[in-house]
Amino acid sequence: AGDYEYRYLVDGVEKISEHNKQNSQYTEGMCNIYRVVPSNTSLSDEEAQETILHIRWHRSTELNRFDLIRDENKLSYMPTAEDVGCCLQVEVLAYLDGDFHSMVCDISSPIVAGIPKVTQLAIEGTPIEGAQLEMTGIYTGGIEGASEVRWYREKEYGIEELIEVLSPENGYSPTCMDVGCKLKLEFTPVREDGVVGVPGVAWTEAIEAGPPTCKSLGVSGTFLEQEPLTVEAEYAGGFEGESRYRWLRERVPEDM
Repeated sequence: AGDYEYRYLVDGVEKISEHNKQNSQYTEGMCNIYRVVPSNTSLSDEEAQETILHIRWHRSTELNRFDLIRDENKLSYMPTAEDVGCCLQVEVLAYLDGDFHSMVCDISSPIVAGIPKVTQLAIEGTPIEGAQLEMTGIYTGGIEGASEVRWYREKEYGIEELIEVLSPENGYSPTCMDVGCKLKLEFTPVREDGVVGVPGVAWTEAIEAGPPTCKSLGVSGTFLEQEPLTVEAEYAGGFEGESRYRWLRERVPEDM
């Protein structure tokens, strides 16, 4: 364990990363520092003979330097959308019997965006009228562009009907038209440069009717004797049956 100085050698010329440079304690000029934290685990004699590897991954920047990718310390690394267009550099420090043995590094060619893809696509929420259904999923394949989201209801005989939703990416709330139908979510991944991937789909169970509810109630008219008054009610809870209405009269005291 301890701090180890190093420099990059590119085409015979020494290079210093701006990320963690400082003055060298052994030679003139600047150097980079590799800090190795001591292990708290006691090793057996047999384990102490093994080679211990300290691994770091870096991502290139527009300033022609490499920034550390934190918490990536394995021999394998899965490039992300953030890596597209950048070069990756891996550094491996080898220790034998607890002493520094060697350091090697390699730099990849620029990372190319993958084909747009969606995984783990699912619909979250309770399949009941009036509930809010949300889309979840993981997009991969470069930087996401104008991906497309559509909601369908599956009617009798497997007929699918497109549901007109103002902002389908923000979810959907089933209506009485969906009761007894399954809903299908279709997500078409699109990369920022217009490349389209294979659509992913997810289904709900059959939508259940919500409890019969009067969401709002009002009376309209001129409120004059012998003039008709009309009830304006908003119903929810499946298809409305024979709802009952009652008219009541409130007597106003004469002194008012």
